Amino acid sequence: NLGLIYHQKREYDRALEFGQKSLATCLEQFGQRHLAVAERYNNLGLTYLEMGDYANALEFHCKALDIRLALLGERSRAVAHCYGNLAQVYAKKGDYGKARSHYQKSLSILSAVLGRHHPDLARIHNLLGDLQAERRQSSAALASYQRALQANARDFSNAAITANPSLQQILSEEILLESLYKKAKTLVAHAENSTHPHDDLHTALATSQLAVKLIDQTRRGYKAEGAKLFLAERATEIYEQAIQIAHALYRAAGNPQYQELAWQFAEKSRAGILLDALAEAEAKKFAGIPDSLLAKERRLRAELAFYEKRLLEEESKGKAVDSTKALSWQAQLFDLKRAYEDLLTQLETNYPNYFNLKYQSKMSDAAQIYEQLLDDRTALVEYFVGRDSLYIFTFKNNQLHLKSAPRDSLLERYVTGLQTGILKQQYDQYVSAAQALYQILMAPIALALDAEHLIIIPDGALCFVPFEALLSDMAGVETEIKDYRALPFVVKKHAISYAYSATLFCEIQKRRRGNVARDYLAYAPVFPGGLVSNSRSAEFVAAQRSVDSARAMEAGFLPASRDEVQGVQRLFKDRAAIFERWFGNKTQVQLERQANEVNLKSSRLADFRYVHLATHGFVNESNPKLSGLMLASIDSPQEDGILYLGEIYNLDLNADLVVLSACETGLGKIAKGEGLIGLSRGFLYAGAANLLVSLWQVNDASTANLMIDFYQNMLAGKSKAAALREAKLRMIEQQAKYAKPYYWAPFVLIGK
Repeated sequence: NLGLIYHQKREYDRALEFGQKSLATCLEQFGQRHLAVAERYNNLGLTYLEMGDYANALEFHCKALDIRLALLGERSRAVAHCYGNLAQVYAKKGDYGKARSHYQKSLSILSAVLGRHHPDLARIHNLLGDLQAERRQSSAALASYQRALQANARDFSNAAITANPSLQQILSEEILLESLYKKAKTLVAHAENSTHPHDDLHTALATSQLAVKLIDQTRRGYKAEGAKLFLAERATEIYEQAIQIAHALYRAAGNPQYQELAWQFAEKSRAGILLDALAEAEAKKFAGIPDSLLAKERRLRAELAFYEKRLLEEESKGKAVDSTKALSWQAQLFDLKRAYEDLLTQLETNYPNYFNLKYQSKMSDAAQIYEQLLDDRTALVEYFVGRDSLYIFTFKNNQLHLKSAPRDSLLERYVTGLQTGILKQQYDQYVSAAQALYQILMAPIALALDAEHLIIIPDGALCFVPFEALLSDMAGVETEIKDYRALPFVVKKHAISYAYSATLFCEIQKRRRGNVARDYLAYAPVFPGGLVSNSRSAEFVAAQRSVDSARAMEAGFLPASRDEVQGVQRLFKDRAAIFERWFGNKTQVQLERQANEVNLKSSRLADFRYVHLATHGFVNESNPKLSGLMLASIDSPQEDGILYLGEIYNLDLNADLVVLSACETGLGKIAKGEGLIGLSRGFLYAGAANLLVSLWQVNDASTANLMIDFYQNMLAGKSKAAALREAKLRMIEQQAKYAKPYYWAPFVLIGK
């Protein structure tokens, strides 16, 4: 079973390791001629196939077939599977004749044993269609995919390529998704040489829309985030293909509805899990669920976060792990997850409003984007980085425009070059990458470039790009002088903010919020007497990828963080001095040992409009749940001084703005089909309307100055994006040293 799980996770070396152990055990216990041994041979053959070791794949599948034929005879479902698996090996080896004959053998046996409608039949029809599509036999491939749809649906026998079954008829959702994707893909290829290409594209679009509907339906049935992420990764290629089809129809017909369809497919490919989580959180609040059940739900979530943290910390110890403890935490987590899922099922069954609010469609349309997010001075630019193409959607002045271009093979290299040039302050490398990225990402969107404020929705590696630091027209700039102040930074023309998706942005902005009683809450542990220097080097913090190394940062002295949070507090106090004698102090600052995890979790966070955390942050890209914020250490049996991502989700925020004045708080892991998973997601879920986060390690003193300027501008009436832009411009203009993007570009605004 472990071997099968690792195979599904595509960890083929581990799958092979456990599969061989299982085979050895079965051979020792049962001997050579046993069905359990045949099953192990079969599983190992599948793993070798995925690893590209076709010789071993063929050998193991032949061994499995020999045993099954001897024990079961020809008319056996297991034998049919062997023929299908052998056909896949022959197809990979380029022996299409043998591949086709083995698929036909498999289909013949399965039809006799299972009848006309069964997912196993559909799977083989799909594989035969793949073989035909690879050989550019598009008509034959389409017929095979249509037969797969017929086999996988009750009471569906329509052989017309224009026909698709309803989702209510389906036997296997997983196989249906495969059939629909491949049918649409083959229709696109068929259209290239068809006498009626528009008809093929329309059928491909309808087929893709059904696939997208199926993805939505399947995701609703999943409760575990890991399962949803796995589905999102699989769905990415379906969304990309749907965008391609809608764009082709727009180019052919000029109908703007196809542009909006393409954009909606792009929207579907990002932050869907976070959007579902927000919908569920809202449903709990407004569905009339008794307080006792809501308290139980909160308690279970807190316990899940506690034991998950304990397990992650233990497992991060490597060879020093206490396996007894780890097993204990795993057992606790298993029971808690089951209890939590049972509670959610109970809520869905007993409280219809909860079910309806949780699962109602949340996808925004273009009209909502114009109404809720944009004005005459604002444009929204959304990117979709596909395997082969780059799509740029621009909303401005009640118009949606779509630009597409072949994906630049050097795109990721330019992103890396930009990061390296900024972090290592290498002028030439930075200028080269910043210009190249501007030409790829911004030059094509002339419609948006007269807007004062740009809302950027990045995708993939673009999540790590500070668009403010890209360089536009370099004409007249003397690069030999290497004066950063003279460079044409995008921030000189535009205020920029970011979002995970337009739909998520709309939902967050219209989220119902209670009144806040107080203005400003800040936590700054300062870490006096620390060992890490003020200016944290990129190399040092970039290496912090474990709990142990993160703890080593706890002593990192942040002297300017005290000035930062107290300086901002004075701005609020000066503004409100006349009212304090009647209404009391509306700000609170926790410093040094008072800035600890116990105090943070027990404070009334929902009372504050602005929440500001000035501390060390760290990101674990391989396991985002190990990302966190450092707080002061105190003796506590429950808290360890690290606020992990899972714990952030359980905070109760009502803030208009959360500022994470800490390293790397805007980073995380890029999950294909979902986007960036990191600390910022946790704060958005917990109730923050807007976030100010960082993309890399920042200089302590320069951060303090920028933060105070930002708040001063905002309290003077500037929008958050404009306030941040002016603070950055001031830093650029004041000193040549601070004109380098290293100092001002890391901080980005997520929100409005």
